[in-house]
Amino acid sequence: MFGQITYLLWLVLCIGIPLLIMLRWHNQLWQQRRALAFAVLGSLGGGWAWDALAVHFDLWYYNAANIAGIWWLGLPLEEWLWIIGVTLLFGSITVIVADRLGVFPEETPSLLSLVHLPVCLSMTFLPSQFSYLFMLIVAALIFHGILWARNAPFLWRNRRIIFTVVAIAEVWMVVTDPIGGHWGAWYFTPTKVLGIWFLQVMPLEDFLGIAVVSSAAAAAILVFGYSKRRWI
Repeated sequence: MFGQITYLLWLVLCIGIPLLIMLRWHNQLWQQRRALAFAVLGSLGGGWAWDALAVHFDLWYYNAANIAGIWWLGLPLEEWLWIIGVTLLFGSITVIVADRLGVFPEETPSLLSLVHLPVCLSMTFLPSQFSYLFMLIVAALIFHGILWARNAPFLWRNRRIIFTVVAIAEVWMVVTDPIGGHWGAWYFTPTKVLGIWFLQVMPLEDFLGIAVVSSAAAAAILVFGYSKRRWI
């Protein structure tokens, strides 16, 4: 719609501006820069692996006319910026919500089994018309399995913060995702989704996807910013 700056323009309007507003409005964000940095590092690793697989399996694709054309490790520049941006966005929202609601102190951690994760990961490679949904389930199990493995009591006590961040993320998604879809910043392969669309451009899976992303970001901020452990 706007040529090669289409996706970049969407990133500026829907992620960049809200982030700048929060940075100016809430001083606590700078104090949690370490937690935000750890969350971004984690999202870069997991987000790259997941998004690269999604693009490889044609879950979605890009119009070369609407992106800058700079690719790295199987993803366009804009997708890397999206991974960083949404992590900072929902991580910052978590800090603000935690400041308002308060954080319950850490309890004795419990170690959960991660044996199921390789099994779930194998689901990614099953050919299916529901592959987007399968990959979201796998992502949720892996990302949250890692975050909750040694922090389950602490995160569960602060579930209200996580649920609040997810609710805000869903509202954000409803407002911003259709804009990117209508602009042609990205396109979904119809045979790879369930076929339930919002405003004709946003598949149902996107609602689940943003819930996974925002809840993982919130959990990471709580673990690295408010838990004495500061590791997973």
